[in-house]
Amino acid sequence: MGTYIIYSIVYSYALAFYVLVKGNLGFALFLLTLFLFAALRGDVGADTCAYQEIYNLFNLRERELDFGRIEPLFALLNIVLNFMGFGHQSIFVVVAGLQTLIYLKIHQYANPNTKWLLAFVVLIYYYSFYFNTIRYGLAVIAFSYAFILHLEGRDKLATIVAILSIGIHIAAAPLMLLMRGLAVRYIAVAAGSLYLYNSFIDTDLIVSKLEYVHYLLEYDYEFRASVDWFIVRSLTLLVVIIFLVRSIYYKFLFIFFILGVGTLDALMPVIGRFSEAYVFILLIYLSYTGVDRRKLFYLYPFLFLSIYSHIAYPIINGDSILKESRLSQGMSDIASGVKYHFFFESDKLVCK
Repeated sequence: MGTYIIYSIVYSYALAFYVLVKGNLGFALFLLTLFLFAALRGDVGADTCAYQEIYNLFNLRERELDFGRIEPLFALLNIVLNFMGFGHQSIFVVVAGLQTLIYLKIHQYANPNTKWLLAFVVLIYYYSFYFNTIRYGLAVIAFSYAFILHLEGRDKLATIVAILSIGIHIAAAPLMLLMRGLAVRYIAVAAGSLYLYNSFIDTDLIVSKLEYVHYLLEYDYEFRASVDWFIVRSLTLLVVIIFLVRSIYYKFLFIFFILGVGTLDALMPVIGRFSEAYVFILLIYLSYTGVDRRKLFYLYPFLFLSIYSHIAYPIINGDSILKESRLSQGMSDIASGVKYHFFFESDKLVCK
């Protein structure tokens, strides 16, 4: 216990800006504090080493390009930064910076009564234990901005931003259903883009996806979540959706993806990102539409559960969680339980 105490220190420091400095400036300073730690992270979590390895594959100077199944926009970002001579850490800096800018834009549209909810979203989904600042995190945050634009009636710009987000990570595609009447158009564009991507960049993409489906069908299913925790979290989310989401369409969509797909996640963890993305979008939606002060108590139980699972539990059990994560994903030769450190502390890195 205590090796992740830096998290609580950084949380407190960032929140002090948000509380003491009012308006957009306070939120900007809050984001800046978190950006610095996320952008300059070292070998923390399960993905840093993997993205370092990916970055090294996109080297035009050495004529070494290996797109594999990396989405085209993320591949392009790696190529540009690599060609300009920046080190692999630049991808973390740029992605964290883009996320920060998107959060700032979303903050402009937030309902005055629920702007505070965005601060909660940032702490839970941006500067949490896994430092969600890479491909999928950027795609989901970008799509959340597209969703806000759609709710504002700015469908042309929403379409462009949504397509860009899918170009960063194709797994953001299920979020297209949030666009209601535009969903069919998005699906057609995504299908066409996927065809072009398959034809010109990665000829093995469709085959690999079919193999993946076959793998899922052969998966040895078992319930992988604590039953009591799963039930409590599901019930709190169900209450939030029923009582705080005004649109019938979105009630159904959130229930299906958060609770339905979330149940599959308890059996098969690879599904989890779709469910968690919709939880993220649910909170963004509530921050935009606002929550009646008399109904806020419906939201509090879920907020407390999230603080415990994303912040308190990792602080208390950080070393053991990180060791298990790194071993299971094969991201390092050494199962490190290292606490947070900056990337320039190279003596602590355990990347292959």
